Amino acid sequence: EEGLMQEDPLKRRGRSLEDYCTAIKKQAAARGCGVVDLYSSCPSFERVDDFHPNAAGMRSISRAVLGQLQGEDI
Repeated sequence: EEGLMQEDPLKRRGRSLEDYCTAIKKQAAARGCGVVDLYSSCPSFERVDDFHPNAAGMRSISRAVLGQLQGEDI
């Protein structure tokens, strides 16, 4: 699908994006902090390259963040 990430660019560095997200959640939980989880709630936003969102992708991310801040479990 054009504009959507085809592969995880972090895998080229030996870690997946899922690995980083898991580590962030663990550290946040250890400190009693919430996490807005874009990896799970917005996995297929449109991108300008392998990683960075375009304008439509930013709107998708904004909706996901707002939804989680307004009451979804963070």
